[in-house]
Amino acid sequence: MIPLPKASESTEERPEVTQLTATVPTVEPVPEPTETEAKPLSEPPAPQPAPVAVESGPGMPILIGGGVGALLLVVVVIVLLRSSKSKTGGAAGPEQVPKAFLNDLGGNTDKTSHELTEKVTLIGRQAGDDPEHFNYVVVDNENLSRRHSTIEYRDHGFWVIDHNSLNGTFVNNQRIRMPVELKHGDRVRFYKFDFEFIMQELLDSQMTMFSQTVFSEGMDEPEAPAPPPDNDEATTINPGKNG
Repeated sequence: MIPLPKASESTEERPEVTQLTATVPTVEPVPEPTETEAKPLSEPPAPQPAPVAVESGPGMPILIGGGVGALLLVVVVIVLLRSSKSKTGGAAGPEQVPKAFLNDLGGNTDKTSHELTEKVTLIGRQAGDDPEHFNYVVVDNENLSRRHSTIEYRDHGFWVIDHNSLNGTFVNNQRIRMPVELKHGDRVRFYKFDFEFIMQELLDSQMTMFSQTVFSEGMDEPEAPAPPPDNDEATTINPGKNG
């Protein structure tokens, strides 16, 4: 076996190999925004209207003056209305009830004439216990109901109402079933008891007319002038003595 020759060591210097290391920059991750960190975007401000230039002209004072005049007119009308109300005593009060009477033609009650007022007048055989709201016309007879009829003032008139009485209510001999407005001089009968409805104002007018009629009829008529004397001679025959 032939020995191999040893490799001779080279005397030449070998260049140093410098190890280059590339430096890579480190990139940190960007954190995602959370709900708490997220801020809503502010709304843009609303656009402001541009100022409009108002041109003043010769007609503007007229318009302003007309508006002021109308306002003054309204104020004057209000003042006049208030003053007129204060002079007349403000709002109208309750309606005044005219004087009226129910005259007893047969003498069956304690009065010959019963005044009708703003209170309800109750006609029956027995008086009630509420004189503050009722007037009572009592006919002491068992043929009348305790609450036979009523007369009340409403709608500018007096109305008689029958309350389902057994023996009826009559106006001018006609039995009534519904409320009937009374007129001056009407005859009202409850069963067989007669009354007369009288309005004082109309009664006074009738009395005045009656007085005027009587006065005019009672005046002496002027005497007729005496006839003129007859110019012809009248022949008078006197009984004479014979011979």
